[in-house]
Amino acid sequence: MRYAGPRAAIFLAIIRKNYGCTHFILGRDIAGVGGYYDPYAAHHLFDELKPGIEPIKFREVFYCKGCGMFASSKTCGHEDSRHLNISQTQIREMLKKGESPPLEIVRPEVAKILSENDITI
Repeated sequence: MRYAGPRAAIFLAIIRKNYGCTHFILGRDIAGVGGYYDPYAAHHLFDELKPGIEPIKFREVFYCKGCGMFASSKTCGHEDSRHLNISQTQIREMLKKGESPPLEIVRPEVAKILSENDITI
């Protein structure tokens, strides 16, 4: 992975197309550089450049208390107040401080192992 922003995502898609792939998954902030680019800039650039491979665009994923599982705006119709959003950065910070992330995100026994062994996710 070359973390060089939205153009890097286009580059990776073209490489995969050249190897015979027909679809390319575009997640939130793909090939992102911290908070430098808009998290969905690659989605917009894909629409503009049309690199010849079918994009599968994913928006932000969250835990929905109403659905009882991880979901996205495509799969969940519950109001935002039922959504639990937490980033991997927030989870890492909690583990470093010895705090347990929400049960819906990380099992307590897994959080304990990660915290005790200073394993980053």
